[in-house]
Amino acid sequence: MGIAMKVRHVILLFSMMCLACRWSMADAILHMLAAYELTDQQKYIERADYFGRQALEIFMDENSPLPKASSEHDHYEAITGGDDLMMALLRLWVTKERPGAKLAWRYNSR
Repeated sequence: MGIAMKVRHVILLFSMMCLACRWSMADAILHMLAAYELTDQQKYIERADYFGRQALEIFMDENSPLPKASSEHDHYEAITGGDDLMMALLRLWVTKERPGAKLAWRYNSR
C-alpha cells in the first residue's frame, strides 16, 4: 500500500469514527503533518488544521486551560494523551505560522 493510499485511509478512518480520545486526535494531526512534510501537498495541512479545530472544540473550553479527558468528561487525566494533543496542536501551529522552522521536538512518551 503506497503512502497516498495510507493517507487516504487515515483521513477516511478519522473522518468517519467518533473522535472521543485525545490521543486519536493527536495521532490524526501528526499523521497529516507527516504526510504534508513528505509530499508538500496543501491538502494534508488543511486536514491537520481540520482535526486541530475539531480537537479544540471537543476537548477545550473556557473552564480549564487543560484538555478534557474525553469527549464525555469534563475533567483532565494525564494518561489519556492530553500532552500528545497539545504537542500536536503546537506542531501544527509551528508548521503553519513558522514554515521552515527547525525545532528540536521532545516527546515524553508514557
